[in-house]
Amino acid sequence: MYPHDVPVLRQELLRTLSRRQIERNYLFVSHFAMVPCTLKRTDSDISLGARSHPRHLRFLFDAITRARAHHLSCPDGIISSWAAAAYAGLPFWADNAHTTLMVRNGKRNSTSPLLPHRRIVASHILTYQPDPEFPSLQVMQSAAASAYCLSDIYRGHHAWWTNKVPGLTFREVRAIQFLDAMQFHTSLNTDSLLENAHGIFNHRMLRRLIRLSDAGAESPPETILRLIAAPLRPGLTTQIPIFTTGCLRKLLTIVDAGWKDIRVGLFYDGEHHLHRNQRDYDSEVWATMRELGWECLRVTQGMLGQPKRLQQRIEAILASRRWFLVVVETLHLHIIAVQA
Repeated sequence: MYPHDVPVLRQELLRTLSRRQIERNYLFVSHFAMVPCTLKRTDSDISLGARSHPRHLRFLFDAITRARAHHLSCPDGIISSWAAAAYAGLPFWADNAHTTLMVRNGKRNSTSPLLPHRRIVASHILTYQPDPEFPSLQVMQSAAASAYCLSDIYRGHHAWWTNKVPGLTFREVRAIQFLDAMQFHTSLNTDSLLENAHGIFNHRMLRRLIRLSDAGAESPPETILRLIAAPLRPGLTTQIPIFTTGCLRKLLTIVDAGWKDIRVGLFYDGEHHLHRNQRDYDSEVWATMRELGWECLRVTQGMLGQPKRLQQRIEAILASRRWFLVVVETLHLHIIAVQA
């Protein structure tokens, strides 16, 4: 889960390596700590994150590596916000966000990727020690950390590229994507989030965001797909398991979002669906879904970029499935009549 190579203070490196060896093989991850060059993120990931960052900062290393480095120079600081979310298991966005330390004094907002933000710690903050390489490193519990992350999103302190969703602002979309991801990939409980958000994030706004969120979005584009489709018809659910028929019922696939009562399913197809083996598998699943009476729509990133057009396509499928409800109701009445 965590990077194998850990940050080391430059002073310690100088005890065993020459300055030339250090310059050739190590990079600064903070003002005082260095890590092997092999830990540097890809140039494309760094550039993509910098384009969306409010200050266009380039973070060369992942959130956990930077948190470890700042712990070396401030061992009493508590890892908060995005780095704490990364420790909890959040796989998105944290690597392009500033590290935030909760400290007893010396509040400071940083403009350098090598220095952390410093916020004054609240007395009631709960922490834990998840890092086996740094047993004394304290990390804020995910509920409070999530509240700080939401505050960063709404204050414009952190951002990322996202699709437009009709009726929602970009900050609302990002906040819902964040809540979806924290619920799906970590143990975040929304009741605990509400309890820990006092004084950090507006409660009325948080309740609205929680109502719009869903624990079944595996990826940020799946959140966008759900937000576009949900207003079109009540009853949309996520992560719907589909099983084959026959004596040996096997799991065929899991529908990203859909309406079980009329058997309409929506799938988001990411880049891995372009590979030949995956395309062959998808075609087989698609054919079997049709045999089971499902009408499905496979959605790509390009289709998410035209939300109104996508809604029209989904509405057309929903309209075409009205007969399905009529057939089900007719069969139900027939069964009642036979039993009578």
